[in-house]
Amino acid sequence: MKLQPVYMIEELEQLKTVSDPLRYKVLLYLIEKAYTGQQLAKLLGMARAKVHYHLNELEKHGFITVIRTELKNGIVQKFYRAVARGFVPSEALLPYVSEVENYYRVA
Repeated sequence: MKLQPVYMIEELEQLKTVSDPLRYKVLLYLIEKAYTGQQLAKLLGMARAKVHYHLNELEKHGFITVIRTELKNGIVQKFYRAVARGFVPSEALLPYVSEVENYYRVA
């Protein structure tokens, strides 16, 4: 799967979702390669249920997607991957960004 270079965050709910420190960390792992929830739980040293909750939130808001599934011991494992290499809030969400950038550029 080829990742988009940049994913534009258009909604406030998406921004809230990705601003959670744990979700951000999970997203960084998933930019690098595909992982299952169980693999991520091991990497992060956390309960699988907690990691799956955050994976569901990231998937619901379009930051990650299931790229493949495998059947292992009668259990379907989902491999998640980020949809892009970078995530940027749209100007509609941060209307004063350009003014702030210009202020610091002048300073």
